[in-house]
Amino acid sequence: MAYYYPIIRITMNTIIQRYTGTGKDLSDILQEHDRRDSLIDTILLLKEFLAGKPGTNGAFLAARNVSVESADPDLFILFLITWAEASFLQSTFIRDRLTQAWALVRKAENLVSSATPPEIVADLKVITATLTGAVGDRVNQEAILRNALTHVSPTAPRRIHILLSLADLYAQTGRLSELEPELQKASYDTSDAVTAGRLLLCRYIDAVETCQWDTARSISGNIDHGLFHGPQLAAFTRSRFVVHLLANATSRGAPSVDLPMADPNLPDWGLVIQCLMDERTEQALRWARVSEKHTGDSVPSTGWPSFNLVRAELVQRHPSAAERVMQLRQAAGNMHYLDHFFLARIAVLEDRLADAFHHITDLVPPVMNHHAEKRLATECRLASELRRDVLFEMLHVAFTQPPERRAPVPTEYHEGRIAPRTDTTSIIGQSHDLAQIRQQVLQLAPLDVSILVTGETGTGKELIARTIHEAGPRKAAPFLAVNCGAISESLLESELFGHEKGAFSGAATVHRGLFEEAGQGTILLDEIGEITPRLQVALLRVLETGEIRPVGSARSRVVHCRIIALTNADLDTLSRQGRFRKDLLYRLRRMAIHVPPLRERKADILPLALYFLDSGRPAGVHATMTDSLREALLQHPWPGNVRELRNAIERMRLLNSDKLDYGAEDLDIEDRVHTSTTQELPESTSRGRQPTADSRRPAPADADSPTPSRSEPWFMDRNSAARNLVRLRRLFREHGMLTRQEIMKAMDISSGTATSYLRKLCSERTVNRIQPTRSPRSVYFQSNREQTGR
Repeated sequence: MAYYYPIIRITMNTIIQRYTGTGKDLSDILQEHDRRDSLIDTILLLKEFLAGKPGTNGAFLAARNVSVESADPDLFILFLITWAEASFLQSTFIRDRLTQAWALVRKAENLVSSATPPEIVADLKVITATLTGAVGDRVNQEAILRNALTHVSPTAPRRIHILLSLADLYAQTGRLSELEPELQKASYDTSDAVTAGRLLLCRYIDAVETCQWDTARSISGNIDHGLFHGPQLAAFTRSRFVVHLLANATSRGAPSVDLPMADPNLPDWGLVIQCLMDERTEQALRWARVSEKHTGDSVPSTGWPSFNLVRAELVQRHPSAAERVMQLRQAAGNMHYLDHFFLARIAVLEDRLADAFHHITDLVPPVMNHHAEKRLATECRLASELRRDVLFEMLHVAFTQPPERRAPVPTEYHEGRIAPRTDTTSIIGQSHDLAQIRQQVLQLAPLDVSILVTGETGTGKELIARTIHEAGPRKAAPFLAVNCGAISESLLESELFGHEKGAFSGAATVHRGLFEEAGQGTILLDEIGEITPRLQVALLRVLETGEIRPVGSARSRVVHCRIIALTNADLDTLSRQGRFRKDLLYRLRRMAIHVPPLRERKADILPLALYFLDSGRPAGVHATMTDSLREALLQHPWPGNVRELRNAIERMRLLNSDKLDYGAEDLDIEDRVHTSTTQELPESTSRGRQPTADSRRPAPADADSPTPSRSEPWFMDRNSAARNLVRLRRLFREHGMLTRQEIMKAMDISSGTATSYLRKLCSERTVNRIQPTRSPRSVYFQSNREQTGR
């Protein structure tokens, strides 16, 4: 037994050497390895889950129970990365999968040291970029991936995998041409079918996004879609639908592009595009709302469907609603060169032709650089609200105008209309608790003391901190924020205190920390309860002496910034458990503000809702709410507090064209008691289609073990085909008649999976496929019991 650890350590080093020294997938390396343990077996199981193999849900239980004794730290980091990726893909709801995945990423970051191979550091940045992009922050996603490339040499075998992650992002935004020089220089094993297939897929998606139909067709025949699963397969399928919808309509004499006959129905987003092509503008908007309610993709997503809600609002001449969506996209960091086209259309509808022309002139260079002229032509065809003479005159002048005469884009479209307030009026609400908080803010703002703000997640703690800064004498100085729970200990120490040149591997220059950068301003320490004991000591020294010591320095420096700390944790409990220093707690709590949860201050709900409803509207324009909506808002418990309320109001505005009058039927809250009123489907729904009583997706009880509904036991595995068939039979027993789209929404499954299940039920004569008209969209499925009256 005494020799077990050295042997395992050498073995693990061999694995890491092969992983960093080759471009092979980790699962292939582990499968070829002759020594196995629980960690290796669990990684392989997680990799099988990521590959879409059935019966691998046990991977998550194995991951929670894996033994870390004598584990190689580098292999353990790879295990956490794999687990994070699997957790992110497993859950239906983005907030659940992000919470679980971020926790695993942070744990992996804490294990990174100067001895960690750069290839593994780069892998960690790739999963970080994925999670960042999931909420729509494509700008930072790109920046993180670019940073990941700096960690590996140009000749490193694993560099191609980082480039492919970046290529995925570029392809989905029609910008792959920017990366082509790097992709051509990259060296990779040409016999690796998966790598070659991913590169081919990126080029195919980019060709579809730029409407280069001939290129897309030539690539499509060489793609082996059996190599893909998860998001890659979804992107491939989506692109094929786009080709099916648009290529034949825009390419004269082009051969027909056939889709599998097993799935004749278009997805909701496809019906939007079809209606736009047919200039059925009202139906297009209604389908866009159905799609948005099901997916919520308008703000965070990329690709053709992500602009559908904007397109549909514009053809219905709702410029303010379209502008709202564009503002939310840009605020999230979701930028696209075609934004200028949609902003130009908004400006035309608002009779701001000069602004429209500025946007068109800024659109032309990227369109030409990315060979997206056909994409622009296709978008013009879908823009049925515009007068063709006005549009084409602008485009003609823009394409022929020299670059030096092009005007800059108005900043209002990048920054939005909502400007931050600088007094306590930014704290919205009428409750007694909030009145006391406003008074505390005014009392503490002029004082030169540190402050602790406590409260549940989403209560508005950062707003309180920023208001204190803006209301005090330091408002002209910087306000710098750092999330202490999102950064590893070593990185957080360098971020806060700075470091000297050569203090550690990679410290090539002197770095000033945030305490120095803040100067006479304020530094916000979010999630203060997450900092490690060693950093707690260092922070206590700052609070007591006003001095810091940069990493690698022997001399202290005086700092003059103010510290405001935030936490949603119970610091008293952490202190009793020995996880948070009592002296630091006492020091922080000298001046404290507690923000109660929204459920305890119901008087703030309606004022906040009205504020969010009016945000971004022109001066003097105000929205109204019916009594039923007010009652629904007051009855909801708001576990996510103000953040959840804001998201619910934003969603309500997106799904209702940013109108001015709202009722309870407009509100879409998962836990709200469902009324008998059902969503009216667009007119393109055929006769015979009947909407289900409630098509909302059920919420999973746990990110690791999602359950289809609260009434079903924990063992009802969503990824089990047998269990899903049981659920589908139950749906037909309850409703008798269902469409494929309704099944996909009710069970939260893909189109291909729904088709497979329906084939099974048809073959066993449980249901019959009925097509009342020649249109494939009229297809629905009816239970045999419904037909026979049994």
